[in-house]
Amino acid sequence: MWHAPQGVHDFLRGYYHMKSADWKQNAPFPLKARTASEWAKLPRYYVMDLDKGMAETVAPEMPSAAAIAACKWLPDDELRLYSTEYGRTGFQGGLEGYRLRWIGKYTAELQMFSGRTIDVPSLFIGGNSDWGVYQNPGDLEKMQKTFRHGVEQPFLLPYLVFFFGNLIMIFMGGGIVRKNRSAAARRRSSA
Repeated sequence: MWHAPQGVHDFLRGYYHMKSADWKQNAPFPLKARTASEWAKLPRYYVMDLDKGMAETVAPEMPSAAAIAACKWLPDDELRLYSTEYGRTGFQGGLEGYRLRWIGKYTAELQMFSGRTIDVPSLFIGGNSDWGVYQNPGDLEKMQKTFRHGVEQPFLLPYLVFFFGNLIMIFMGGGIVRKNRSAAARRRSSA
């Protein structure tokens, strides 16, 4: 990815495009199980073909110049901030979380929260075109139950933003803040 044949900027444009609602093939649905046959239904940026890296996977899906110019959620000048920094520093830091999940001393620390509930008003926000919401069967429903426990009047659960894919908190930050404030105000007024 760092030394993508198309360059970091175009790699990121193609990658973010594929993870967005702008990519017309993005039509997530709940998977039935964590099996190879079900995961084969995920877009190739989640489960890549054996002979391709991420840069080769997203290259064919690069949006047109007109689509890039029309992209309101990630204008090219803003993407340039990301591509410049990733070009300078690489992707290691952003990928560290995936690696650490499988190292015992870190997973043990995360396990201390296993079985606990979220007992404060909370709001899950995701994009309705984000496969991450659905890729682990039953997780969305389990999260709803976990959030509801101990919370008399929970916020809206979940809140899926239409026409948005992955990374919604980055590319729709102001809207996320407004949604959180609105939910908090409703909760206060109904208390």
